[in-house]
Amino acid sequence: MSSTQAVVGAVVGIGLLRGGHSVNWRLVGRIGCGWVSTPVVAALICMLCLFVLQDLLHLSVARPQHFVISEPALKRLKAQGLDTTTLEMLVDSEYGSAQQLIASAQSQQPLDNDDQQKLIHFSLRSDFVLDHDRIGRLDREWFSRKQWLALNEAVGQRFEYRWQLEEALASRTEAWRLKPDLPGNKYFNQDLQQKLAHLYRTFER
Repeated sequence: MSSTQAVVGAVVGIGLLRGGHSVNWRLVGRIGCGWVSTPVVAALICMLCLFVLQDLLHLSVARPQHFVISEPALKRLKAQGLDTTTLEMLVDSEYGSAQQLIASAQSQQPLDNDDQQKLIHFSLRSDFVLDHDRIGRLDREWFSRKQWLALNEAVGQRFEYRWQLEEALASRTEAWRLKPDLPGNKYFNQDLQQKLAHLYRTFER
């Protein structure tokens, strides 16, 4: 509920307590119609924008996601402390959404929320290629010298998972490694996660 609705409701309520004769019901009706029509008009505008972007300009609005529990992903999950014994039955199975992945895994063994997040993270498959053209699109000033050197050392490499890209960069320099979750490391970790998210968008094919 918005503050406008609260104020209008309060004014109308006070008017009703005084008999309702002082309430301008025509104005209240117009306000109510505005509340109803606003989300409808917003939905129509969104549909129109989506049509223009997808059908006229042929721009991608959302990327389809694919989740695959491959052998490398299974090993990485095991290294994270997840019991992968029953998940081995799901190796190389492909899922079109995180919900389908979790439902299939839950049918094999119960997973708490932390384990579910790990499974989603390590099973999200894509295609990342580090090449000179894509690196050239990055803002050099945003990255430290060590981070930039590590990126250029990885040119020509291809990765199926985000975590593979993360580990390839982290293996080259500590500048690409998250620090312990302590108050003094908060801003470094936030900045690093923003940079990694930008790399995912830049290098994803």
